[in-house]
Amino acid sequence: MITSDGFLKITGRIKELIITAGGENISPVLIEDKFKEHCGVCSNIMVVGDYKKFLTALITLKTEPDKVTGIPTKEISPEIRNILKRDAGVSVKSTDEAVKDEKVKKYI
Repeated sequence: MITSDGFLKITGRIKELIITAGGENISPVLIEDKFKEHCGVCSNIMVVGDYKKFLTALITLKTEPDKVTGIPTKEISPEIRNILKRDAGVSVKSTDEAVKDEKVKKYI
């Protein structure tokens, strides 16, 4: 849906199965749940790929909200920074830095 401010708000799935170009029926929720279980830095994931040759996942990292508006910022939460430092050996403070870092990509 589109909000009164003109933003896109995802409210749910239209259907619970993705049908690939090869005709396979895949439940994206199972993939998303397993991914979040194994990747603690992930805030949200959405698997897409209806009628495509391969699936794609849109992934967001847990970030700090703006103290006034509550809207997520680009600043990665301290908890996630600690996990990335411990498990991937990388120090990033923002999502912009994380996207460019090969160690973060490999970790995810």
